[in-house]
This record gives sequence, structure tokens and C-alpha cells, in this order.
Amino acid sequence: TRYIYHVQHPYPYIQPTKTLISNTNTGFMFVETAKVLSEHGAKAICVSNQHHKEFDCNVDLSPPPTSAPAPAPVPRIVGIEIQKWRITSVSTSSIANESEVDQMTKDLQTSCMPLNEDGSCLVPASSVTNASDGSACSKLMLIHPPEILFLGNNLKLDYGDFVLSFCPRDALMEWGKAHRGLNNLAKECPSASSKSSLSILKSADAKLWSKNVLADSETKQVIVHHDWTFSSIYDGSVSVCPNDGESRQLRWESLHESGISRYTKMLMDKSAPILMYDDVPLYEDDLHDNGESQLSVKVRIMPKCFYILLRFFLRIDNVLVRCRDVRFFHLFEMKVIYRDITWREATWDTLKILRLPTSPSFWNSDKCAGYLDKLPFVQLPEGVHAFSSIRI
Repeated sequence: TRYIYHVQHPYPYIQPTKTLISNTNTGFMFVETAKVLSEHGAKAICVSNQHHKEFDCNVDLSPPPTSAPAPAPVPRIVGIEIQKWRITSVSTSSIANESEVDQMTKDLQTSCMPLNEDGSCLVPASSVTNASDGSACSKLMLIHPPEILFLGNNLKLDYGDFVLSFCPRDALMEWGKAHRGLNNLAKECPSASSKSSLSILKSADAKLWSKNVLADSETKQVIVHHDWTFSSIYDGSVSVCPNDGESRQLRWESLHESGISRYTKMLMDKSAPILMYDDVPLYEDDLHDNGESQLSVKVRIMPKCFYILLRFFLRIDNVLVRCRDVRFFHLFEMKVIYRDITWREATWDTLKILRLPTSPSFWNSDKCAGYLDKLPFVQLPEGVHAFSSIRI
């Protein structure tokens, strides 16, 4: 059996030298790794299902006829079993189709509606789609999914009845629900430390437009009533599958200090092989050519532990740079998972004060990873703990 080997650098402060199983699209080399995995008590349960073929000079490489339909992208699936964990990731270049986007839009518009005391939606579902101008519903009708939505992508980690997963739908639903806490939708809040975790930001062009509107009394000002940057508070999904009719309740417990920092040396050990690595995009948006919004999750499996980075990155050109990181660490010999949450952001004026690059092209999610830790910390919203753990 052939598995995938790829040299990769998944995190700014971690520089692995080998990856035995990877799910990237470029730089593939194939080596025999089943023996290496077995030496560490691991087994590959699935790999990319796009078959590798050796180059043959006699093969016709001309493009297919234009009338032939393009084949649907095949999801790349990577997985590993180690220490009773079953870890799988699904990644595809195929984005959500029209019907999936329509359904996601309806679900988001419903999720942001205020609730009654019994948990039911205060506004009937029919009102969401039939809202007229001026109503609360019509203002929230602007809520929609990102342009690039990978609904089929996900990362899932199973340990008996315990499941830790990451998917775009859960992230966007968390973002939609956060709109219930917006008290003053017309107020611009550049800080992300509000109770609702949302901030109504303006692009540079919108700010200029607002100034012109104020100068012209005959022009009606347009107010944005939702977070158009898709800045989700999402920190992963935890669930428990009932076993033999018995169910148990799990929750994240707050800690006074990071549980991950004590294992930094282990994570930076270049002698330990990387048994599996993957980078799974969940959603992206160019914010109408005003910047970049992106949510992705990276996973790294080592013989003694796993490490996960869930990162939301936002750039509004000449306005703001934002990074929200959620890190997970688990040592296989223990029954606990540690989680650290860090929010950083800086306005363009702050970048100048800190003497950081101010070119929008520099702050690209693929290029600026080494500079994100130089951004100032942002106070976490109420109910979000910087350090926490959960027993499995």
C-alpha cells in the first residue's frame, strides 16, 4: 500500500521535517510508510482516493473536447487510527451549489432571530422570507453565507463515544446566532470584545461614503445591520454518542493558565515524525474586493499526541487585520484535551504605530502567518475562556 509523504510547515512556530500522511494538492511523493506507522501503533484508514499515475510519454495529454462535461471534483480523504482514536479529514475544491447556498441562507436568517423564553423563535419562519422594508426581519435578510463555502469539508476525531469535529456549517450557525446579542446594530464597534462577539465594521470606501452623506443632508445614509466579515466565535463542536443507552454530559472547564504551553518542547521536537497532517479550508470570502475573510483548520498527528489549529483570519483593506486562533492539544496517555483561545487584531493606524507592514497585499493569509503574533491581544467576550480543558 502506498501512502502520501509531503514536506510541510503547518504552523508558524512549529517546523516539522516529515509528514507521512498529508492531504495537500501539490508536491506529492509516494513512499512505503505502513511499516513506519505500525512502529508507532498507528494505521492509515484512508488516503486520497485520486489515484497517482506515473508519467508516460505515450499518453495523449491533449484536453478533452469542449462538449465533454467536466468531472466533479473528488473529495480527498485522509485518516489514521492511533491509540483508540479515529481521525479523518475530508477536503475538496468543490464549493456549495446554488441549492445548498439557498438552504444555508435560510438557516442563517432563522438562527439570528430573537428567541422566546421557551427557546422558540420569536419571529415566525414565514416572516423571515416575507419580511418587508423597515422591519427587523428585512434588516437581517442581508445575512448570507460566504461566497466560497466548502460544505463538504470537515475534520473529525472519534474516541469511543466522544467526538470532536470542525465543519463550516457549525461555524456559520454560531456566527448567525451571535447576531441575537446585537443591541445597537447601527453602532460601529471596532473592538471585538463586546458581549455578542460581533462588530459592525466599515470598509474604507464605506467610511468615506458616510462622511459625504453627513455633508449632504439630502442623501439618505445606508446602515449595515449585520457582521459582513463572517467573524465567527466558533471553537469546534463536541458531541457524545450514547453507548448502550447511556449518555454523559461533557463541557469545557475553565483553567487559570494554558495547558498547552507545558508541552511546547514536545511540539517543537523535530526528531518526532509527523504521522498525519492536513489543512482543511472551511469558508472564504473576498468581502466584495475589500479584503479577505477565511476560516480553516489544521491538524497534526504525532506518535504521542495531536495538535489542532482552528484559525479565523480577516483583513479589511486599510481598515483592520484580525486573527482568532483556537488551539487544541491532547497527549494520548492522558484523558484530557486542552484548548487555548487567542484573539488578536489591529487597525491600520495601529499597524503604523507598531511599525508593521501597512500594504494590504502583505496581509494575505498565506504570507503573513509569521507576523500575526505581533498583533495586539483583544479581550475575549463574556463566556469565552482563554484556557480550558475537557475530560474524555
